[in-house]
Amino acid sequence: MPVLFLRARDAYDFSMQHWSHAWSVGQHAHRWVAGAAAAERVFVYMFPSWLMLDFVLVEVRPLMLIHHVVCLVGHGIATLGVPVGFPFYFAACVALELGSACCNLLCIWPRSRLALEVYMVGMTLSNAAALVLMAYWVRAVRPNSVRAIGIGITVALAFVREREACKAMAVHLEMMPS
Repeated sequence: MPVLFLRARDAYDFSMQHWSHAWSVGQHAHRWVAGAAAAERVFVYMFPSWLMLDFVLVEVRPLMLIHHVVCLVGHGIATLGVPVGFPFYFAACVALELGSACCNLLCIWPRSRLALEVYMVGMTLSNAAALVLMAYWVRAVRPNSVRAIGIGITVALAFVREREACKAMAVHLEMMPS
């Protein structure tokens, strides 16, 4: 996902404002030559596909079910409802997925202190980045009701992710050798 984001952003001269403006007036569809439209479309379709694939591949716990539904609703709002904020939404998704990648490291190496430290720092930084990007998204979109939904979704996701990371830290510290 980071590569898709960078590829798309490159087509807009690395300017989030130009990218946001292009989405607000529908010009993003004309960026095929530069490759942005392809990267954007891959993300727009791939992200919800990954979420749906979890329902097929793994047993989804109730908290994860809520998480996936909220993400799907947020994705619909950000890509279809208020496209002007798309670049900030895309960037926030990348930030959150990098935090999830840190979580995956801990799942692979559950007794590694380094993996735990990378997870805790990475998750916190990814949540903080998502909240900062949400603030930019809020400045770009209208109406206030959509802003409120975006704020609610992002703050709730960041809070629950951070809470779950703290719980995981306690569990993994008990598993580690002294």
